[in-house]
Parts: sequence; C-alpha cells; structure tokens
Amino acid sequence: IPYEAFLMLPFIFTIVAMAVMSRNAVAPSALLKPFRREER
Repeated sequence: IPYEAFLMLPFIFTIVAMAVMSRNAVAPSALLKPFRREER
C-alpha cells in the first residue's frame, strides 16, 4: 500500500462516518419557509 494511502485514511474515515450518520438525519422543519418578521 502506498504511503499516500495511509495519509488519506483519516479523511476517508471521516467521509464514511458522515455518510453513515447522515442517513438518520432529518432536515429542519423551517427549511425553505420564508422569514416574515411581522408574523413573529
């Protein structure tokens, strides 16, 4: 295995961990709703 592959391992593990954790993520309920100051 090339030395450069070992240098990439932390980045690969981070990307894999983020992909696994994002499967259960839910988008915010206010996403894409316009902000109207007078309705607050």
